Amino acid sequence: STFISSYKGILCALRRYRKTGDKESDRLNAFIAGSIAGLALAIDRDKRRRQSIMLYLFTRALQFNGAWLMKRWKMYRKEVHPGKVQWDDRLAHFIQRFSGVAVMMIANAQIIYAFLFNGDTLPKSYLEFLLTHSGFKKNYHGMAGRVAELVGTTVHQLNEDHTNIMIPSGMSSREFISENVSPNVGSTIPSRLFHKYIMCAIQHPMNENCSTDKFGLFKDEFARSLKLYVPLNVVSNNWYSYS
Repeated sequence: STFISSYKGILCALRRYRKTGDKESDRLNAFIAGSIAGLALAIDRDKRRRQSIMLYLFTRALQFNGAWLMKRWKMYRKEVHPGKVQWDDRLAHFIQRFSGVAVMMIANAQIIYAFLFNGDTLPKSYLEFLLTHSGFKKNYHGMAGRVAELVGTTVHQLNEDHTNIMIPSGMSSREFISENVSPNVGSTIPSRLFHKYIMCAIQHPMNENCSTDKFGLFKDEFARSLKLYVPLNVVSNNWYSYS
């Protein structure tokens, strides 16, 4: 709140003092206000909140700089070959069309990696969110956090020891996981199940098939999201249609 209120206060003061209304001048006002308001983060004692705000500002800075570079590139292409569509124009069109998808893919890959291999780097609230919506809470309840950490540990161990990633044929998942990974995790797996892979037995202990388990998880999460977004969109649409 200190950061936002400082930014708005300084921005309004600069607009009033400089008495300029053009866009270029207001950009300078926003830059000065943001730079000064950023110092307010130094007095915030919550390290996690500071990290979250700085991460948001960093990604926004990358976005704005990327947009600026694309704009400058467009101007350069017009100067070099005016009125002609060449390979660099097609490349720019491809980047503009699919960059959002690429960014989401990279960001999600990084988040999942951090979730399973470096959980301590995530804010506690967000880690709990991922544990809930990834199915770990449903399968392991209070053990969810330790099991998610165990996934990363097991992957590292299998890689270092060059061990077979498959459970031996004829051996139940419960028996193998109890003997080789964790007795606590093994005790949660029904004795009748025979998973093909070690990681499958840990990540979805109640179902042998990956596709079936993830389809069930998708269905549960989709139904949960509908309960939130359908009423929200219905209310907002009705509000704007009658206002």
